Amino acid sequence: MATTKSKSLVWKHFEKFGEKAKCSLCISGNILSCSGGSTSALRKHLFFVHNIKLDDAQEAKGDTFSSKRIKLDDKQVSLLDYTNQQSLGEILSRLAAEDGFSYLRISQSNFIRSSLSAKGFIPPKSHSTISIRVREYSLQVKSSIKQELAKILESNARFSITLDEYTSNCN
Repeated sequence: MATTKSKSLVWKHFEKFGEKAKCSLCISGNILSCSGGSTSALRKHLFFVHNIKLDDAQEAKGDTFSSKRIKLDDKQVSLLDYTNQQSLGEILSRLAAEDGFSYLRISQSNFIRSSLSAKGFIPPKSHSTISIRVREYSLQVKSSIKQELAKILESNARFSITLDEYTSNCN
């Protein structure tokens, strides 16, 4: 339970514990810093991870129903919408890439295993099998992207590709 009561709507989605806050929407219960009562990191987390934008104008009025889901583009899916995914490989890939679960943790989580079983999937029993499934899915996605680019090239349409790459002095 939250130890202090705050006016910000961000607290509808977090529990405050001193200088930390736990996200109630994350499967893994992400814990973020909120030192000095700052909610900017919490707002960013809601926006980038859960597609929830808190409306400052509504919040200033005290409207507690102003948080809303936003769709940034046609392909973006909320992290909570795993049940709408089409394949086991896609679900496992998103659990690892977007929620930060290790393959070992996915294979050992009773909740994840029972959720996958309830949706008709046979959950992998080992982390190495999950690794293989994720790799197979990545090859499917790569092939799909290549096909889309080939179609664009065939039509002589113009396009650009932008890549975000992390570089450090250690590389």
